Amino acid sequence: MSVIGAFLLIVLAIVRVVWIVRQGLSLLAILLFAQAGLAALLMIFRRSTHVTAPKWVEVTAWLSACLPLFFFVPSSGSLWQGLLPVPGLALNLW
Repeated sequence: MSVIGAFLLIVLAIVRVVWIVRQGLSLLAILLFAQAGLAALLMIFRRSTHVTAPKWVEVTAWLSACLPLFFFVPSSGSLWQGLLPVPGLALNLW
């Protein structure tokens, strides 16, 4: 499963690079590219863990992963910009 996730994150990083090339350099675009690239690298080079995290750490991780669902952008420029965070959020929750 980590191969599929790494592949999807690499595709997402490529989409972010195309976005940077077409829309111009911005802090948001750089941060989103860095997030996708770093997540792909971490998935590729991850090792299995021998210790599980305490329940409060797991709950905190899930809450921080679901937090973007509560943000609302009142008027995005287009449907593409409104749907742009969805793949990153889906991969983050997966």
